Formats: sequence, C-alpha cells, structure tokens
Amino acid sequence: MSLYQNTSKKDKSENLTFSENGGPAAKASNIRVWGESIVDLAEQQVEKQIIRAHQQDSVLLIQEEADPVIFAIGIQDPKKIEAAKDQELQRLAEFGVYKEVKDVGQSHVSSRWVVTTKGEQNQQVKARLVARGFEETCDVKTDSPTVTKTVIRLLMTIAASNSWNLDSLDVTSAFLQSTGHMREVYVKPPRDIRKRGIIWKLSKPLYGLGDSARRWYVTLREHLQNSRCQISLLDKSLFLYYEGNKLQGITVTHVDDLLHCGTTRFKNTVIRSIHNTFKISRNNTGMFTYLGWNVVQSKDSIFVDQRDYASAIKPIEISVSRSREIESDLTELETTEYQQLLGKLLWLSSQSRPDLSFDTLEHSTYSKSPKVKHLKSLNKLTKKLDMGPGRICYRKLDIEKGNLHLLCFSDASLGNISETKHSARGYLIFLTDGVVANLIAWSSGKVKRVVHSVFGAETLSCTEGTAAAILIRQLLSEILFKDPNSETIPIVALTDSKQLYDSVHSSSPCSDK
Repeated sequence: MSLYQNTSKKDKSENLTFSENGGPAAKASNIRVWGESIVDLAEQQVEKQIIRAHQQDSVLLIQEEADPVIFAIGIQDPKKIEAAKDQELQRLAEFGVYKEVKDVGQSHVSSRWVVTTKGEQNQQVKARLVARGFEETCDVKTDSPTVTKTVIRLLMTIAASNSWNLDSLDVTSAFLQSTGHMREVYVKPPRDIRKRGIIWKLSKPLYGLGDSARRWYVTLREHLQNSRCQISLLDKSLFLYYEGNKLQGITVTHVDDLLHCGTTRFKNTVIRSIHNTFKISRNNTGMFTYLGWNVVQSKDSIFVDQRDYASAIKPIEISVSRSREIESDLTELETTEYQQLLGKLLWLSSQSRPDLSFDTLEHSTYSKSPKVKHLKSLNKLTKKLDMGPGRICYRKLDIEKGNLHLLCFSDASLGNISETKHSARGYLIFLTDGVVANLIAWSSGKVKRVVHSVFGAETLSCTEGTAAAILIRQLLSEILFKDPNSETIPIVALTDSKQLYDSVHSSSPCSDK
C-alpha cells in the first residue's frame, strides 16, 4: 500500500510505503518516515474517514497545528491529486463561491481537502474542498428533505402506468449553484493554497457547512415552484406538475440527484428549464443507476435490481479451527467485520430484497455481542444472495377506471427470534388494479411493545401495516387527485390470525386489552 502526502512547504507529494505493523519503513510502530520528514503519530491527532463504506475510498487525515494534511489511500499517482485539486479550485472560481478579503481576526472556520477515488483500479480521483462546519457555534436551519423509497416506487408505478419515460439527472456541484442571500461566513483555506493575511468570505454555501444542503434544496424548490410545480403536503421532496386537474409530470429530489417522469409538455417546460438554469453533469433515460438502484425501463414495465451490489458482498473468512468454537464470543475485529457485513445486508434488504428482511432482523439482534455461530449463520445467508429474486418489477396498472386499491399483508409471531426471544412482525403493501400488483413498501422488525400472546403481536403488526398503507393512500391521492385527504382508494388488510379477524368483526369485548 502507498501513501501520498501533499506537503504545504514543498507543495508536492512524496511516496511512503509501509506495512500493517509499521514494517521496515519505521523504527517505531507509531512513526512513519518519508524523504527527510518524520511524523510521530503518537503526537498527532489522526482521523480516518471511510467514504461510502468502501475500503478503497478511505481518507486518512493528520492534524498538524490545527491544519489538516491529507493522505489519500489507494491513489497511486500524486499528479492526479494535484490535478483534481486544481479542478475543484476552478469550479469554486466558476461559481463565484468566495471572495478574498483581508484577515482582520474575523470569526471563521477552517477547511480541508478530502480526496477520494472511484473505479476498480482507483483510476478516478476527486478532490473536494470542505469547510469544517462543526466549528460553527451559531444555530442555522439544516433540514433538507430527500425522497423516500416508497415515493420512488409510487413514481415508478405511475410512470409505467402512463407509459412515461423515467429519467434521472445529476446537478454538477449542486451546493455551489445555490442562490439567494448568503449568511456571513468566513473560511480559512488549507495551507497549500493560503495567502498571507487573506481569508475567504463565502458567497455560496461550501461543502461541509451545516446548511449547505438546505440552501440547495430551497434554490431547487423555488425554481420548480416558479415553473408551476406544486410541492407535496406530505413529502417535501416531491413536486407535481398539473395542467388543470390532470397530472402531467412528477419530480423527486435526493440532494443533487433528480428523478422525473411526465408528458412531453412537462419535459419541454419544467425539465428544460432545469437544464437551462443549472449546470447538469448527467442526464439518463431507459437504463441508469439511481441511489444505488439499477433501473431498466421497457414498454410497460420498470425493473429495479441491485445485482452488482449483492454480488460484491462476500462472506467473512474464518478458519476451520475457529469455526468449531461456535459458542465463543467474536473478537473486536471479528465483531466489526460482522457488523459491517450485516450493515450491507440490512441496506440491501430495505432497498430491493424483501426476502432478506427477517434474516437480517434476526442477526441484528446479535450485533452487540455476536458469537462464532452467528458469524457462520451470517456467512451462510450471504452465500444465498444469488439464490433469491433478482429484481423487482413495476408493471402498468389501469389507474383510470378507479379500481386501484392497496393490499396490506401483515404477520407476527410470539418470541420467534431465537435466543433473544423477541417477537417479530412484518408487513407487505401492494398497489393493485385487481389484475396486476406492484410492491410498494415492506418492513420487518421487532414488536415495539411487550406482548403475551400471538394475538397481541398480530394486532400490533396489523396496526403498523395499515398505518403505513394509509400514508401511501394519501400520497397517491394527492398525486392523482390533488387531494391528500381523499379516501377514494380502499385499503384491504389481510391477516392469518382468525382471532384478530373475529375481534375486529365482533361486538364482543376483546380479552386482550
């Protein structure tokens, strides 16, 4: 492995090779040597960041006199680091992010370079200048709505049902394209680009500030509203475009990633205005990736999968002798690996693999103090990833005849999570026209209250499932009918508990209060 330091005095990067235990490159395990420079890590504040949970995207930062010096692990060409930093500075200048002013002791925040790599061979290098927003002491509004998975699935269903093209676009350096009044913020640039006696006064929100994402959201919201889009009352990341009372288009936003569908008129007005106003880096249609989902659209259907992500998940290596110690607690390193693997499976189960939901729930109950047997069981689950459903399909529904209804399947058991004896519950919610059904939402979790019967667990599971179905109905009613209070779309709750069914339909008092 190689490390490169961007030194402030020489303004160049030098190579340092080391082994995991310090190796011959150092006389002591906590000292790293390169060229004529020596850094004793015992005397430095060290911070390691893992970007997007991929090990090859890790960044090691050393603070020296409160100024960060960046090491980018996995980058093999120091010239690429300098080129990436130059490109970022050009972007800052292009969007007029800051003005140089005289440093007269203004209250300010420091900044740092964050360098990451992309690609299997780390061939793509990206540098970003980030303000250390946590150093601010003032309170600012930071909320920035992002689209939920449920809304995305509704959008895909509506797009397929209307034969609308589903497209995505990515806004270049979105935070830097924010408009409106900028509060007074001063930033001290990193040492390698700092000028004596000069500090930056921001004109645009820099990455790292607490309200940067909100500033961009407000900018986009105002632009879409000026384009005659209506913001949803139930989801502030959802924007709807109508002609009269007829839905013409939908746009949802997740920071700088937009997903949209609609008529030709919608594309020629709303979407074209976005292209004319903001700098766009990517515009995709038909086949693309959105928030980690691989999306493919055919004539009447939209398919979603995460096969690439799932195939990259590998079991944790464990020796034969260690695997026999099934009741032994995992070491600290093994526990970390267990939690990392479980995190990947949990995310996969919540996005596109509902079949993994209960298994990941059960393994999450062991995550604080897992044993070898739990690790073996999690490895076994990982090896079965290729055996499950490959994708989810959102097909065309007849949304004009008024036959739409929601089906909510719920189930629960009493103390069915082994060892911990927790009670588990789950639900699936489908949108159907009576012929075709699309899966809109699912959930698996522990029953949140103590129950003493299967009936109690089933009741709470059904309650939670129908509550989620009601929200979906109101979202769909707002999108289709411009009325979030409409109850036109019926909800059908289904349960395998005869006791629950009889209690709902009976006038007799229930035995379990």
